[in-house]
Amino acid sequence: MKRQSNLYAVPIIAMLLFGVATSMALAALAGRYAYNQPGDRRFVSNTNVLERWTPAGNNNQSCKIATPRAQVKATFTARPIVIDGIREAVWSDATAYPVANKFDAGMTADAPAATAEGTLRLLWDGPVLYILVEVTGDTTKSDTGTPDWNRSSYSPNTDGLFVFMDVFNDQWGMETDTQGVFFLSANRNLTSVTSFNNNFIPSLGSFFNANNQDYSTRLKGFKSSGYRDGNGVHYTYEIALQIEGWGDEWNRELKNGTQIGLEIGIFDQGNSFSCLSKTQYFAGREGNSNLPNSERVRNRDWGVVTLSGWNGAPFAYSGWRADEDIRFWNSGSNPGGSGNGTAAGNSGDGSAVWTAKSKARMIAARNAYQALKDNPKATVAQKTAAVLEVCKAFAGLRWADTKFPDPHDLPVLHTLPNVWQFFDKTKGTKGMVTNKKEWVERKQEILELAQFYEYGCKPKSQLDYTITITDNAYNRSGNAVVGARVTPTNARFIGGVSQDVSISITMPTNVPEDQKAPISFGGGWTADGIANVAFPNWAWDSRTDAGAWGNPNRAGVFYKLFPYVRNSTSAESSILIANATAVSVYLDILQMAVAQNPHLAARIDPTRAVAKGFSIGGKNAFVSAVFDERVKVVVCGGAGATGPANWRYNAQGQKYDFSDTIFYGAGAESVIAHGTEGPGNSYRHNRVRETELFRHFMPYGHMYKHEEGSYAYGGYGRLPFDQALLVATLAPDRAIIIDTNLNDYNDGAMTDNMSLEIAKGVYRTLGVNGDNFVKFNSGNYVSKGDPHGFASAAVEGKFLSDFFFGTQTLTGAEAERLNTDPYSLRVSNNKTQSPYDYYWGGYNTITGGRDGITGTDGWYHYRIRVSRSPFPVPR
Repeated sequence: MKRQSNLYAVPIIAMLLFGVATSMALAALAGRYAYNQPGDRRFVSNTNVLERWTPAGNNNQSCKIATPRAQVKATFTARPIVIDGIREAVWSDATAYPVANKFDAGMTADAPAATAEGTLRLLWDGPVLYILVEVTGDTTKSDTGTPDWNRSSYSPNTDGLFVFMDVFNDQWGMETDTQGVFFLSANRNLTSVTSFNNNFIPSLGSFFNANNQDYSTRLKGFKSSGYRDGNGVHYTYEIALQIEGWGDEWNRELKNGTQIGLEIGIFDQGNSFSCLSKTQYFAGREGNSNLPNSERVRNRDWGVVTLSGWNGAPFAYSGWRADEDIRFWNSGSNPGGSGNGTAAGNSGDGSAVWTAKSKARMIAARNAYQALKDNPKATVAQKTAAVLEVCKAFAGLRWADTKFPDPHDLPVLHTLPNVWQFFDKTKGTKGMVTNKKEWVERKQEILELAQFYEYGCKPKSQLDYTITITDNAYNRSGNAVVGARVTPTNARFIGGVSQDVSISITMPTNVPEDQKAPISFGGGWTADGIANVAFPNWAWDSRTDAGAWGNPNRAGVFYKLFPYVRNSTSAESSILIANATAVSVYLDILQMAVAQNPHLAARIDPTRAVAKGFSIGGKNAFVSAVFDERVKVVVCGGAGATGPANWRYNAQGQKYDFSDTIFYGAGAESVIAHGTEGPGNSYRHNRVRETELFRHFMPYGHMYKHEEGSYAYGGYGRLPFDQALLVATLAPDRAIIIDTNLNDYNDGAMTDNMSLEIAKGVYRTLGVNGDNFVKFNSGNYVSKGDPHGFASAAVEGKFLSDFFFGTQTLTGAEAERLNTDPYSLRVSNNKTQSPYDYYWGGYNTITGGRDGITGTDGWYHYRIRVSRSPFPVPR
């Protein structure tokens, strides 16, 4: 198989000092698409990808749903509508749309002979969308049971109506806070709807689940008529949905042309489904089922409602936006809040994380609104003004710790922040890095930003804890055990108690040239001369609704030493920074132990370490390396978000063909990427990875909002650093290996790699060859099953031996593969396409350049004065 050259192996003619390289205006390669047109980025919003499944078979190739979405209109009305399951005269003003795409009850095949079908009518009065569904042809009465949808089959046990809502019609393909599905039973006596709940990851499927902290109150009202005998309409359903914005999206404009995503599914229990928009039974597939489950809501072919008919008449009054802000303020989602915001006694007034001024405004606005809300003497104008003040006060909440600006007050930057430009413009040379010393200072600033905004404060030796060695009896025989007591100072963290630690060290049998063995946390490379210590997991989470943010969701040794305080701007530490602290404390202990014990000092070197992990373990390993210079190599497997994957990029819907590359495997000739875990997914999947301030970047009320001009979503254009910059802090003398299967898309197979490619430019600017430090241990294409996995660790052990000891154990083929990023291959015959080019216009554009794929005006090409002598490889 031929090796494909890197797209960016273009010689740079001139070395430019102390500034961003000016454009070289290189001619585009003949026949090569530049990938720099504004429309390219629209592909990031393509959510029609069916993940890891095709109708032809389960081969992980994925496919796109090509059928058009049903287009329907809602007619404006100023007439009142009573939600009682009875069709009123006003419904004659609305257009009737057929709900007649028929499938069997298990959503496994078309069912054109099914009899149950219906019509949909839509009205709106400004803040509310009204839905009328009339069902005919359902001759098997099933309307008396209590609906049970929270089971593995995802199949209800009664007739009813599935209602799918995508509030802003984002058409985002993963779980969000503004789209969801509920099941409305045909039983007219029930007062609640059913929403599927995942007991293992309760943040999923939360849109209509009142027990969840991401619950939405958009379901204003509903009613079923119950079954009617005879010909004609057997069921009538009426539903009212709030379509206003709230939180940071409080001023959403509702007008003719505004769109809402909507799908209606009539369920004839045991017989059939009939849908408004779905034309393919597998289009909503999740896992092994095509049935709707509301866990990860798939809106690949939902209908689109367009508001129409408004003639400028006054909208109906609504206090919903203020009510929703206040509910959130009082709920457990707001630091200092409690419960779900709906129970009596819940209050957010005790929140200590907001500035006194912004908090006082919120409380005053809430009190004023509630005083008017039920006052019969208050005018609509007075109530409306009170609603708007609550909205503005909530959106004006600002973080109390002013070390750095509140996320809402930071400028938007869709490309990656300039790694060479200080956030504090008084630092460096006119705010820029121009030499190695300034780079060390800039690295520290990046790490401070990451702690403040994302991970929380990392405890420091002597300042936050002290260590006493209690067991250090190693005498060169066998493996070693070192014991120590870690004592918190309670200087910055209050209430900690001492913890005893025992570190078991598996010694390598042979070390090249009898050198001292580096320490590996995880990995198991003793055969390659690396001493092994189990990765110290000092923190973990318990995923429950009640503990989503609170103390039940923070457990482990770290939180005994440094107690977690949720309602705090300084004592909220993520489990990632907690486990990074564990690695640092272990290295502190081992350094003290070797200083006291010459037998141990002759065998190991705790100043040189490796950290390895997979999935959330990969995140732990990454963060531990970033925040401790003694970790010279990090091996990340399937790490993704909060690991190396940058926040400003989400690949979705792009096709690949790896058939003429070294990564080919059965099925890899037609691959469609289904996305990358982004900030919203990370937050919902496992809240303990980040701090609550990090959540503040995502717009409340619309955290998956796609920013115009962005390649991702959710307000992260304001993040003043990015994970790619954290990878870059390893430069110039530390290494990173990505250990991920080729098509592990959801967990960063492309996005991790992109951060590493950007970091290569930093190594180059610092005068070293990034290929010596940035490695890709990419597994092959996984044709069946979950591709969330990793490649063989054998080649990693060889690399570590060569890196630490100067051996030459890697073969030429192994070395070449480690240097090859499968997503940075040269475009070949319109097949394999680099996502970095496809969406961004190459590394140059990613880093702020304007000259496209062949330009050199982005900070990726920045140059500083460096000595010709290379940085030493750790020995």
